[in-house]
Amino acid sequence: HPHRIIQLREMQIFVRTLGGSTITLPREGTVEDVKSIISEREGIPAEEQRLLIAGHQLEDGELVEELPEECTLHLSLALLGAGKKRKKKTYTKPKKIKGKHKKVKLAVLKYYRVDQASGKVTRLRKECPADACGAGTFMAMHFNRHYCGKCGLTYMLENPGKDPNADKNKKKEVVAEVAAAPAKGGKKKK
Repeated sequence: HPHRIIQLREMQIFVRTLGGSTITLPREGTVEDVKSIISEREGIPAEEQRLLIAGHQLEDGELVEELPEECTLHLSLALLGAGKKRKKKTYTKPKKIKGKHKKVKLAVLKYYRVDQASGKVTRLRKECPADACGAGTFMAMHFNRHYCGKCGLTYMLENPGKDPNADKNKKKEVVAEVAAAPAKGGKKKK
């Protein structure tokens, strides 16, 4: 055949409708033009349509030629409002005050004790036995438990000591009560 027929394939895009079916449209014009074609075919008003590509909403003035070839646009409807109004929650107890981390300089000196006479080194802290932590990972000593900060392993003590923070909290409460106590006596009527 001396004459070859070259068939040019028209550039196209796909639109996934609300019903789940796919419409094939030419890749030309603006997003507004695409919305008007969808309005004719599906009966959805153009102003209520939202066209999305990869989660990004297309604006009416954008050119369809700038979109990737044979991409799929998802059609959704513009919704009004943002859910129902919720009642404001009132809290009965104050927020728990989290323990603040205190940086200790030369903290490694508190992990070991060296016997001056024999030169023998003894560990003062418990090492974490977990495989994930490895050697040299010490467990924190709390008043009622040993805790590994790396893997979260916790050993509760059978005979816990006194909580040092409990005494501080009690002192604060007593000071607050003394400050709030009314003065005795007062004015007497004559």
